[in-house]
Amino acid sequence: MTVTKPGPSDKIRPEQSFRKNAARLLRARLHEMYQLAAAVDQESQIEMLHSMRIAVRRLRYTLELLQEGYTEAGEAEAVQNALQASRGLQDVLGSIHDADLMVPRLTGQLGMLLKPGVGNEHGGQPAAGVELVDWEACQGLLTTCMTIAEERKNSFVNLQSLWRQHRQNQVYETLQRLCSKEEEYDETERR
Repeated sequence: MTVTKPGPSDKIRPEQSFRKNAARLLRARLHEMYQLAAAVDQESQIEMLHSMRIAVRRLRYTLELLQEGYTEAGEAEAVQNALQASRGLQDVLGSIHDADLMVPRLTGQLGMLLKPGVGNEHGGQPAAGVELVDWEACQGLLTTCMTIAEERKNSFVNLQSLWRQHRQNQVYETLQRLCSKEEEYDETERR
């Protein structure tokens, strides 16, 4: 699953108030993130985790742009909590994505270092000689890959912990209620 592109529901409508537009944008960003939240329990879903990272980043940037419009005590706190939570999630999702990109590249380099020691020489005889491969470089790459893989596992556990913590504290749910409250307020004003 990938993050959807902005649609009619999250476009600015100049005829409407700042708060109404902000609520619509935030609801759309929250929806994108929640669509991908299943990735928190699926460590091997690399594309989904990356898409969640993008969705969280979009939510974070939207919050940063709109935070000045929420000045009342409860509102400002809800926006700041969501902003802080989004920064943390974006950081840990970024670490996971970096590992998912780096290890395959390093593995490719490792394969290139091993290649001279595999196969046949010109006469059809198997390649011979321990000097054909730079074993220290191979060991260094392998150690680096293993370290990155372990860091990724730790980052994924950290992601799960952060997500559970944010859900328990209802960080994003509070923001969602703030957006719904704006919609209710707007309906009352029209009557």
